[in-house]
Amino acid sequence: MKISFTAILFLLLLMGVSCQSRKEQDNPGKPLLTNILPSPFSDKGAWFCISLPDNQVLGLGIPLVLSDSNGYVMGKNFILLSTDQDKTKPLTVESYTQPGRIVQEAENDEVRIKLVSVFSDRNTVLLSCTYTNKKYTPVSLAMTWDLSRFDSIEEERRVFYHLGNAILSVEFEQEYENRGNRFFRTVLLKPKERQTEYIAITHHFVKDGLPGEVDFTKAEKEFKENKISWEAYLDAYASLDLPERVLAAKCIQTLITNWRGAAGALQHDGLFPSYAYKGFHGFWAWDSWKHAVALAPFAPELAKNQIRAMYDYQNERGMIADCIFRDTLQEAVNWRNTKPPLSGWAIYEVYRSTGDTAFVKEMLPKLIKYHAWWYRDRDPDGNGLCAYGSTDGTIVAAAWESGMDNAVRFDDTK
Repeated sequence: MKISFTAILFLLLLMGVSCQSRKEQDNPGKPLLTNILPSPFSDKGAWFCISLPDNQVLGLGIPLVLSDSNGYVMGKNFILLSTDQDKTKPLTVESYTQPGRIVQEAENDEVRIKLVSVFSDRNTVLLSCTYTNKKYTPVSLAMTWDLSRFDSIEEERRVFYHLGNAILSVEFEQEYENRGNRFFRTVLLKPKERQTEYIAITHHFVKDGLPGEVDFTKAEKEFKENKISWEAYLDAYASLDLPERVLAAKCIQTLITNWRGAAGALQHDGLFPSYAYKGFHGFWAWDSWKHAVALAPFAPELAKNQIRAMYDYQNERGMIADCIFRDTLQEAVNWRNTKPPLSGWAIYEVYRSTGDTAFVKEMLPKLIKYHAWWYRDRDPDGNGLCAYGSTDGTIVAAAWESGMDNAVRFDDTK
């Protein structure tokens, strides 16, 4: 456990996520782990991110769609909610995050509105909208969901957006009147009544066709399952003292946000080093080994797949590619070099967390083959000490293989 937590801290520094402020830790009336989410945020291996919208308005942002080329920047105000209450009796809006979810609450002396957004799977974000009448008399809410910013294809309850090789759709559980991609509905609330409805935002690759309709009858169950899965992640570090537990939670959120599902040339799930820069939209060998170590205590199946993803690109001689990508026409697999051989450490840490001997048996022949390659192809003078090198004979690729890239120590290398 100690080694794995250290690895998580190391990854946190690499990914640039700061520690939670004391103000956030002491935030009264909110759960301990409020406001630790990176923004944008994703889950379940999704190829798109969500965020709070700008300027404390109600709604949801989809600032990044990562499946289109090296990422498509959409902007934060994707779907916005307004009501007649905004004009007659303005709503006070509070926005915050909890592990695995984005939350907004708005209220005045008549009504309370709560929006909660979670990933139900790698393709779908569910947005729950709960309206509560605070009064002992009926209240009428004129609701407007604004989707007018984007060109689209419309159906009865769905709007589709085409973004290169990706499709985004917004689907309403209830019937709304569509007026130029502004969706209207009147919500009638009895005294003290509370109503909940759901909206789904889905992402698919164009090659997979238009997504099917969402089964909203499962929405409540999927919200509960989301909560259970995140509690399980955090339970792995429940014994830590408060500051370390908060830090661990931020690290977990950072790792999960960089998780991408198998797609295109990526045959298993894995993690980007960072979603924030287009040059890091792939899986790298030694990043993957370190990701697996960090994931092993709380997401061991993902850790296993991160290791498998790189071993999918082991050639006949035993070499593992330096980096791999979903769209190899956009970014080619790099066979000029590999990275330092930390996969034995990663496999061992997965075993130490899970006791899964079947996984060790699966990986051991491949691991032996990889180490044999190092001694055969990276020990030019036969002294039993491996050296960094490259398949094209260039010093720059050999420097990449070290993981230190263009460090000055290599300036006089022959």
